[in-house]
Amino acid sequence: MKTLSLPSVILCLSIFAISSHHGITQESILNTVPMQGGMNHVSFMFHADRNELHVHLTDSIPQLTPLVDSHPNVSFSPDDPWFQSLDPSTHGMAFNRQYGFAVDGESDPLPAGSGIWIRMVGGNPNLKVFRYRSSEPKAWQPMFGIDGSETLFQWGLTMFHPAFSTPPNTGAVSAEFEAIMVNLDTGESLDDIASAHFTLEFGSAVEEPVPTLAIKDKIVLSWPEGSHLHIVETADSPDSLHWLPLMDPKPMLMNGMNILVLPKHNSKKFFRLRKMEDMGGNGDHDSHEGSEVDNDDLQHDHE
Repeated sequence: MKTLSLPSVILCLSIFAISSHHGITQESILNTVPMQGGMNHVSFMFHADRNELHVHLTDSIPQLTPLVDSHPNVSFSPDDPWFQSLDPSTHGMAFNRQYGFAVDGESDPLPAGSGIWIRMVGGNPNLKVFRYRSSEPKAWQPMFGIDGSETLFQWGLTMFHPAFSTPPNTGAVSAEFEAIMVNLDTGESLDDIASAHFTLEFGSAVEEPVPTLAIKDKIVLSWPEGSHLHIVETADSPDSLHWLPLMDPKPMLMNGMNILVLPKHNSKKFFRLRKMEDMGGNGDHDSHEGSEVDNDDLQHDHE
């Protein structure tokens, strides 16, 4: 009977331990960019009787989704050109490839020697478009004038899925396009055939949270600027013999007034301005100005 030698067992366990330690397995690496859903047709149709180009779209709106949300615990290969844009360890952009450009099956044949070129004429500045290719040589190239790329996409009329991306939490975005019939020899538009305008819309699977405006109960004391010889004191009763100076926080200067913002207390507090030359030792001299703050109803009475 054949047996497996001990050194071989140790070697196998060591390889497994290394792979588990780094958390890298073949199953956790994506070598292609997912579409993020089923295909959304962008169908181009030429009407020969009207000399008109028309584009119609699938009704549903794709969602721009980061990989960390669509494929948790999965990464792109660092060797792929889209890694820096899309991988959660780098920019982690939200992306989608569901829109597919195709010639409609019911379209009339295009005029001889003509083709369809496409340009982007408007849209959200955070939305980027890339020419994507998963086969070697792999490609992730900006399109439609983005990052200095060509403004016109010279479409070859075969099925084409551009990749769209935005920073995470951008929200819903859209881009406007114009499809132009051109003479393939000269690259000039065929003026007698009307171009087609269409808009591609995207939702966001991860919407930016709506910020909450917080309103807190505060005590606000104010007195004129230039009162350098005065100090704010506080006590629990106007008849108290133990008024204490407020040393912290320091007042802010705003529009010629010293402003002091204090947290709300659970009990009634009294505040006054005392001239520092009047401060003896036990704090029982008269104050120049006084204010009462009742924290049950936050009524401020400034004398």
